Amino acid sequence: MFGNITRANKKSSEWRLAERQLQIKSKDSNSWFIDMKKICIKYDLENPLSLLYNELSKGKWKKMTITAVHKYWTTRINEEIMYYSSMKYIPKSSFKVGKIQPLALSNSANQRDINRIPIRIKIATGTYILQTNRAVYNQNIVDPTCKLCDQAEETLSHFLLCCKALDQIRTPILKNIICKCSELPALQYTNIQLDILQLIINPFHYACSDESEIDISCKIEPLCRQLIHNLHNKRYEMLAKMDLISSRRKMNFKVN
Repeated sequence: MFGNITRANKKSSEWRLAERQLQIKSKDSNSWFIDMKKICIKYDLENPLSLLYNELSKGKWKKMTITAVHKYWTTRINEEIMYYSSMKYIPKSSFKVGKIQPLALSNSANQRDINRIPIRIKIATGTYILQTNRAVYNQNIVDPTCKLCDQAEETLSHFLLCCKALDQIRTPILKNIICKCSELPALQYTNIQLDILQLIINPFHYACSDESEIDISCKIEPLCRQLIHNLHNKRYEMLAKMDLISSRRKMNFKVN
């Protein structure tokens, strides 16, 4: 809108209003033009008054603003991502302006595959709730031990790799993932030792080229997504049964 005003006739009411507001209003004003000035400061653009006097074409205006916004958010995300431990499996090098994170994409239009994406993203960004998360953030005392196997704390690595109660779901898909990795040249000849947990959470971490990213996207990522989704479903199915049994016992105890 401000770009349109700068390109308007200097005798138009919009242009004259913009000039007046930008010249006399203070930074504490609620004027829309002062908000515009704050936006210019945020994205390191020229002073709006200078932009008003030095008219830019629509194409140049669009290029200038898009470049400034992309530069600001690229810098900010890359600077702040290191402070979020939940983002450790998504390196900042994977962030590219205008490009969707590969983990959020699906090579198939199949609704089943698309439905697996939200759980996939929660795992990758550390927002999937496990017992250890409940123990840390809950005001009440919560046991971090895995409810399914009752053998260790329910961390992300325990859930994805170690929980004995989920072995039947995990083993066949995990073997398939490892087999596929051995067949991909990009992973077969790499000097990097594969971290299975990293591979499941974000296999694109090991993509060293656009070609290897395509291979991972087609052959590895669908299996990782399937594994996570199946583990998630089985976990919640078992927890639901445990809650049902527990509630029945409480009811029986009250009746007795």
